[in-house]
Amino acid sequence: MLRILSAAALAFALTLSAQAPAAVAVGRPLSIVHADVDGDGLADTVEVYRTGLTQFVLQVTTATTTAAVTVSSTYLVDRFDVSPFIAAAEIDPVAGYDILFATWADKLGVGFNVYTWRGGTLVAQRPPESPVTRGWYVGGDHFFTYQGVRYVDVSNLHTDMPSGSIAVVIRSQWLNGAWVKVGEYRFAATPENSSHYIGLDGIDVIT
Repeated sequence: MLRILSAAALAFALTLSAQAPAAVAVGRPLSIVHADVDGDGLADTVEVYRTGLTQFVLQVTTATTTAAVTVSSTYLVDRFDVSPFIAAAEIDPVAGYDILFATWADKLGVGFNVYTWRGGTLVAQRPPESPVTRGWYVGGDHFFTYQGVRYVDVSNLHTDMPSGSIAVVIRSQWLNGAWVKVGEYRFAATPENSSHYIGLDGIDVIT
């Protein structure tokens, strides 16, 4: 299925979600997942707590410490029983799973933050450049490694062009701890050649 972000989604994405250090959460978590976040080979506990209408605490407990951040999210804001946690996945080449946390949604897409473990704390990973919006979104992210280098292709698929469907792709590589744009291209999209550019592709996820 081809996806294009609407203007409403773009407006949401242009307002970056707030992030601040959080105290250790209390109460009943909305979700609990086990994944090796700090990269030590042991499973850590990932929990999400609701602290307000649009405020959540993402907390990770490892074998040695607990770290948490406060995240603002309008994702399914009227569903108090739904966690904004999307998945844990190995996004970048640094050891350990990253955490995908939904921050907004509309009929055509879901925006999210990526939190990664750095020096005993959770840090929001700066997203790669996108052809449609600023920030991470579940629209078309294809991850792959080539000759030891980690890449991500972020795409936008246009289905309403007179000449047929067109894919616009921006490629970034992981360089010095960040995603850096290395190219941009477009091609005539078909179901056969564009399957990599729908949703999240090329990563194993823990949900």
